[in-house]
Amino acid sequence: MPSKVSCLYVLTVVCWASALWYLSISRPTSSYVSQLSVPARKTAKAHKSNVTTTFGNIRTRPLNPHAFDFIINEPKKCETNVPFLVILITTTHKEFDARQAIRETWGDESTFSDLRIITLFLLGRSTDAVLNQMVEQESEIFHDIVVEDFIDSYHNLTLKTLMGMRWVATFCNQAKYVMKTDSDIFVNMDNLVYKLLKPATKPRRRYF
Repeated sequence: MPSKVSCLYVLTVVCWASALWYLSISRPTSSYVSQLSVPARKTAKAHKSNVTTTFGNIRTRPLNPHAFDFIINEPKKCETNVPFLVILITTTHKEFDARQAIRETWGDESTFSDLRIITLFLLGRSTDAVLNQMVEQESEIFHDIVVEDFIDSYHNLTLKTLMGMRWVATFCNQAKYVMKTDSDIFVNMDNLVYKLLKPATKPRRRYF
């Protein structure tokens, strides 16, 4: 049987090796830029080259400056009444039925007469011009869609989440709570609002 000292030594070596491996794969790179459209790629590179932070003699740049323009936006959603809850739902262009089901069930903004709820669907830009046009028409009817100028793909799901956070921070930063979810999820709104968030109490900070 190996001694406790030798086991501890092996464990220490493994921990250090794991840490070095993690640092080697987690360095900031510009690989994400290659997945963008040509205009977005140029914008992201230009933005990335202009924004730097200096620590002593070391100049660092943000890993993801998120320099994308809104193609479809609802900037006045929060102007008339500060919402208690903003629901951000990631979806794709072809999921109209799922969006409509959410609008008619748990995502209905008029569900609570005493609380202001905002529901927004988050999308990127499709490579199919017909799908883009259909989403534009849907937006004109329901006014609950936000689209940014990056390719809507599985690998860009993180960009959708950043887009939602950016939208709230820019256009609705007084909202009490924000929830991010997906279009294939059913949310029990009564439990969420009255049992977890509790409108009658003071909004909690750093609450996840």
